[in-house]
Amino acid sequence: MLTWPSALKPVAGGFSPFVRSLSGGQALSGFEQVQQQMHDRWSASYTIPMGRDDRIRAMRWLQSSLRGRANTVGVPVFDRVPRPLSAGTAGSPIGNSYSNPTFEGLTHQLGAPVGNSYVNPVFEQVTYRFQSPVGTTVVNPVFAVRWPDLKDTPFEFSTQSDITGSALIEGPGRVRFTPTGSDPAVGQYVTLLSVRHSIEGIVSDGDDLILTISPEFDAALGDQYGTLSGVTGTALVNGINTVRFTPTGTLPVAGQYVTLLSARRLISAVEADGSDRILTVYPGFNAVASDQYAPIAGITGTALIQGLNRVKFTPTGTQPAAGQYVTLLSVRRHIRSITASGSDRILTVYPGFTVAAGTPGTVAATVNANAAINATSIDIHFTTGGPPVLGNRFSLSSRLYEIDAITSLGSGVYRLTIWPWLRAAASSGATANFSTPLCEMRLSSDQEGAEAMRSLDLMRFGAVTLRFDEVA
Repeated sequence: MLTWPSALKPVAGGFSPFVRSLSGGQALSGFEQVQQQMHDRWSASYTIPMGRDDRIRAMRWLQSSLRGRANTVGVPVFDRVPRPLSAGTAGSPIGNSYSNPTFEGLTHQLGAPVGNSYVNPVFEQVTYRFQSPVGTTVVNPVFAVRWPDLKDTPFEFSTQSDITGSALIEGPGRVRFTPTGSDPAVGQYVTLLSVRHSIEGIVSDGDDLILTISPEFDAALGDQYGTLSGVTGTALVNGINTVRFTPTGTLPVAGQYVTLLSARRLISAVEADGSDRILTVYPGFNAVASDQYAPIAGITGTALIQGLNRVKFTPTGTQPAAGQYVTLLSVRRHIRSITASGSDRILTVYPGFTVAAGTPGTVAATVNANAAINATSIDIHFTTGGPPVLGNRFSLSSRLYEIDAITSLGSGVYRLTIWPWLRAAASSGATANFSTPLCEMRLSSDQEGAEAMRSLDLMRFGAVTLRFDEVA
C-alpha cells in the first residue's frame, strides 16, 4: 500500500458509502421487496489543485506508482467534521465564558487627565502623501471566515464571495464599506492592500458600514497635517478614550485629529450629545499609577468573549456602562462602548485579548475487546478525548469505519455500531485512529486523472479529480 503524498491536499470531494440493492421488481399487488447486496464498501473522490511544482511532481508519482488499478494507496479522510478530541489548551480566549467578572469604576487622582478641561485645543486634518493607504478605495475586497480547527491547512479561511462592495480606508483602523451584496460580520476577515485584517467592530452609517479592523494600517513617514482653525470650543477629558467637546465654532468630524496633553490623537468616532460632541480618540490617555478602582458590586452576569475586543455580557443585575472597567483573564480592561443586543450588552474593551498558538486537542483510543471479522459492532476505549458522536469516522489499520450507533459502557468505553462490518478481526489493544483515519483504496479506473494532467494550462495550472474504490 502506497503512502498518500503530503503535497496533495484536496479542495473538494470526500468519502461516501457505495451500496447496491437488489429487487425483483414490483408485484401485481404493488409490493416490492428490496434487499441489499452484501458487498458494501467505500468510494471517494478528491479534486486536487495543481499550480505548484511539488503538487505536480507528487501527482505524477502517485499515478505512475499506482499502475492504474494494480496497486493501492492509503487515502486520508480530509474531513472538516469535528473529531472527538480532548479540549487541548486554549490558544484563543474567544468562546470562553466567565460568570460574574469584576466591574469597577475609576477614581482618578494625582494628575490623571480624566476631568481635565482644555480650551480651544488644536484640531487638524491630515494630508497623506507617498504610501499612506488612507483615502484608498478597494473594490470587492476578499472577505473570509476563519475556521480555528483547520489552522495551518488550506481550509483555514473560507472566502465569502457573496460579500461585495467598495471599501474606503478612512483611518489607520477604520474602513468605510459600501455593500452591494451581503453584509460582513464581526469576527470575519477582509484582505486590503495584500494584508488580511480581522473585523473587530461594525457600526452602521446610513447605507454604509464602518469597520474597525486589526492590524491597523501604517501611516507613511511623509504624512502632513493641516490645522483646522475654525474648530473651536472646550474639550473635557471624561474617559480613557473619550472627550466631551463643547463647540463654539465648526464641528469636528471623525478622521480628523486633536492634540491634547501634547499628543496628536485620531478622532475615530463622533457622537452627538445635545449640543456637545463625544469624541472617541486614539491613542487614549494614560491613567497614573495612583489611580483608584472601586468595585461595582451590583453588576452581575455572564461574559462571553466573542472577538479580540468584543465581549457579550448577559446581565442578571445592574447594567454596565461605558467608561467602567471589567477584569477578564486577570487583566483590567476599559469598556469603550456598549451596544444593546436584545437583553444582552455587547462591550468593546481595551486592551483586547491576545491569541496565542495554543495546543490542539488530541484523541487516543484502542479496541477494548477482541472483535471477529464481519462484526457490526466493536468496543472502543478512549484514553484521551471522546466521547464519540454519530458520524465520526475512524480506521483500524488501513480500513475505514463510520459510527452508526453508540452505547456507553462506562469508564471511557463505548460500544459502537459501525458501517461497514469489520473487514478483519480486531484484537484488544489495537489502535483506533480517530485523528488521521485513512482507507486502503485503488483507482476506480486505469485512466483516473490522466486526461486532466495532460490538459493543464501552461503545463502547470488546473485541477485533477481522482476517484477511488475501497479494496475488496
